[in-house]
Amino acid sequence: MAQAEIGAESIRGRIRRLSELWRAALARSPHPAGCQCMGLFLIPAMSPADLENDIVDLLRERYLSEGLTDLVDLLDQRLAEHDGGAPPPFRTWLLGLPDRHVAGGALDRLVTDLEATLASCGGTDRGVGVRSSSFVCY
Repeated sequence: MAQAEIGAESIRGRIRRLSELWRAALARSPHPAGCQCMGLFLIPAMSPADLENDIVDLLRERYLSEGLTDLVDLLDQRLAEHDGGAPPPFRTWLLGLPDRHVAGGALDRLVTDLEATLASCGGTDRGVGVRSSSFVCY
């Protein structure tokens, strides 16, 4: 198997893990009283779109400040999908990342940042089962 194929398989496995972390984040994210993503107590469920937008906005601003234009463009495309109406679910978007035209190093950076963010959202650090509260949505 060629090195590029090995790298692609590795990134696909990490992205599959992201989709699992996304489910955990929706179920177990810590929130302060009256958090917008929980409907200010009016809706007793996590808003996936609000949490996704918080994460995408955070990463977009980080990449913009670092000059990572490929990743800014990718995240801008995702935000435009939301603006256009009914975007594919975030999990579906995540699973399609390997098929996007993004340089390998940039895709690795995005996946690494999403792993860290989603692990903290779901209350675990990097999947080792340690409870964490490093990400609070507000």
